[in-house]
Amino acid sequence: MRRALCFTCTILIGALFGLDAGRAQERFTFPDEREITIAFAGDLLMHLPLTNAAKTDSGAYDFGPLFTHVAPYLAGADFAVANLETRLAGEARGYSGYPCFNSPASLAPALREAGVDLLGTANNHSLDKGYSGLAATLANLDQAGLLHTGTYRSSAAQAQPCIVNIQGLNLALLNYTYGTNGISVPRDHQYCVNVIDQEHMIAEAAAAYQAGADYVIAFLHFGTEYQRQPNESQRQLAHALLDNGIDAVIGAHPHVVQPCEWYEPANGGPARPIAYSLGNFASNQRSRYRDSGIVLYLTLRFTAGRVEDVAMSYLPVYVRKYTAGGRLQYRVLPVHPDISLALEPPLSDTEGRRMDAVWDELYQHVAPAEGGACRPLDVAALGWAGDAR
Repeated sequence: MRRALCFTCTILIGALFGLDAGRAQERFTFPDEREITIAFAGDLLMHLPLTNAAKTDSGAYDFGPLFTHVAPYLAGADFAVANLETRLAGEARGYSGYPCFNSPASLAPALREAGVDLLGTANNHSLDKGYSGLAATLANLDQAGLLHTGTYRSSAAQAQPCIVNIQGLNLALLNYTYGTNGISVPRDHQYCVNVIDQEHMIAEAAAAYQAGADYVIAFLHFGTEYQRQPNESQRQLAHALLDNGIDAVIGAHPHVVQPCEWYEPANGGPARPIAYSLGNFASNQRSRYRDSGIVLYLTLRFTAGRVEDVAMSYLPVYVRKYTAGGRLQYRVLPVHPDISLALEPPLSDTEGRRMDAVWDELYQHVAPAEGGACRPLDVAALGWAGDAR
């Protein structure tokens, strides 16, 4: 498990080119044959009720309890990524939910403590508080020791691929969004948000390989909200990226889970994984399919930087909303027959039935027979259950 190891998150060539991310460390030497697991969580859609629920009697905001039960399944992976669909722009700008999100900066250390290592920040809410809010968000992520990619404070930072070293494998993360809800990218900060452009993404992947990447993942904000199947534009883009050197595509934005598939590139080679939408990780959306999502796991087996085998698995999550002590509360709960949670108050019969339904819905939906193998996480084999770190 990563927390018992010397975890490295080396930003390659960071000292030379000033990548907009932190926690650069020395590289370590590892055995030739290794296996790592990367976790991807879906949308952190921080509606105002979640923020209000995190407010303590002292007036501070503590988001730690929101992630208590799911934290072991992020921290247990070797690296964990999530989509930050809010800004951390500061209290002076006012905390808000839909349609223009702004959350307390204390969300960042709570995510770090829950096991998240990197946040994708390119999404349709990137400019909810303007460029200054975007820059303040990145500063708060830096303060919390969280890596980030997709939005930037300089053209030099945008130009450099985000590459992290995970136990000897150089992993590149590309993060792009379909748009910014009609808010124009400032003319004097055109670099600040990565907007989906197929040729640009292919070029960035090539630059990442040239900079030393061994494996490139595109983490995209795309698709149609609340649609449980990918649209043709999603499919075409994902396939084109995999045809042109990108190794995996992970999607967010629809707020419901869309299926996974294995795609065989047109130029040959092994099939490559696509997860079109991970659904919601944390939100106040309560209707069926929107109250849940998946954490997707890519397990890479590699030798001397060459990835030889890839496996894809998932863990359903459900956002519990309940009242305790006269106060509204939220908890992100892992959903799996082999996971036993000690909850206070216990689940109601209605909550229990809904969690059972989430498992059944996603088991049938994530990877239909014709879509290839994406199995539920083998919780018993991994032994990740337990207290958060």
